Amino acid sequence: MSEKECVKVEEIMSTPPISVGINATVLEVARLMKVYGIGSVIIVDENDRPIAIFTEKELVWSIATFGCEALDKKAYDHSVRTVPVVRKDSCIEEAVKEMDAHGLRHAAVVDEYGRLVGVVSMRDIAKAIACPR
Repeated sequence: MSEKECVKVEEIMSTPPISVGINATVLEVARLMKVYGIGSVIIVDENDRPIAIFTEKELVWSIATFGCEALDKKAYDHSVRTVPVVRKDSCIEEAVKEMDAHGLRHAAVVDEYGRLVGVVSMRDIAKAIACPR
């Protein structure tokens, strides 16, 4: 894509973002994933800044390791602490680079203050490329 064809992350991101605080349990996060049909939940600090991401992979790993006891543990303790983050005004290519660098399929989208405003996934990007608006 050339510069003038840049698709902005904010055009395709999911809003509002589904996020939890640092004390949310694995069970609470799993329920959010089920209710919203999503594969990841962003964990934010008290200022709504992304600090971790809990994906289906972490859910499976937690239960495989700790059994049912995992459900009562903090999701943060089993999450990926290096969250792919992109600004909402970034081009989708930047989101792909961030996700690829972290080995994840989701990225937190932030505003100019670093606060979570959305989530973008590889699926969102694939749809934008295959079916431009």
